[in-house]
Amino acid sequence: EKGNQYAEYRLGSIHADPGTEYYSLEKGMEYLGRSAEQGNEYAEYRLGSIHADPDSGKYNLEKAIEYLSRSAEKGNQYAEYRLGSIYADPDSGKYNLEKGMEYLWRSAEKGNQYAQCKLGITYLFGKGVKKDEELGINFLTQAAEQGNEFSQNVLNDYRKFSFFEINISYVLVKAILEEMEKQSRIQKARSMNYEKNNKNHSKQNIKENIKKNKDHSQEPSQN
Repeated sequence: EKGNQYAEYRLGSIHADPGTEYYSLEKGMEYLGRSAEQGNEYAEYRLGSIHADPDSGKYNLEKAIEYLSRSAEKGNQYAEYRLGSIYADPDSGKYNLEKGMEYLWRSAEKGNQYAQCKLGITYLFGKGVKKDEELGINFLTQAAEQGNEFSQNVLNDYRKFSFFEINISYVLVKAILEEMEKQSRIQKARSMNYEKNNKNHSKQNIKENIKKNKDHSQEPSQN
């Protein structure tokens, strides 16, 4: 109520999370909008992500790019990755590979494993750029070292098929990218369950502490 941008961002995130009992996307976006108006890069990123999601019911690519750009200008690696992915997608309606690669590079240099994975695939198979196997493997290795399973799978499959000298680059890339999208949805669901479990544990701890304090207060005095 006092206009604290961080409180507004937190409230917006809670209400915008389908995994909470307080879910209300309208209310969540209202709070996020207030925070974003004050320049909060995380609120800008969250709003951009909502507008970039075709399943959100709020899909608006123009607004998505606007919010993500504002966040990326502040150096937010996640916003840079989302922007890079939008511009690097030939089916997005905003295809601009040069701009997409610029944002993906900026994100990857900050250690974003998903940007590293996407760049690795792009260079390894020459998707719209000059094929550079060494650079592609380097990016994929960086991502894999952070636990990125998709990058490790690409590296394993590429080495396997290269050994047999089978040219299935397009099929492999398409399969890997589809798997990445599938796993991203699974990871999102897991994150919501994780937050929900933490919330439940917190409630249980509070109840246990209240009961413990109550039991102590009812103990007979030693005097």
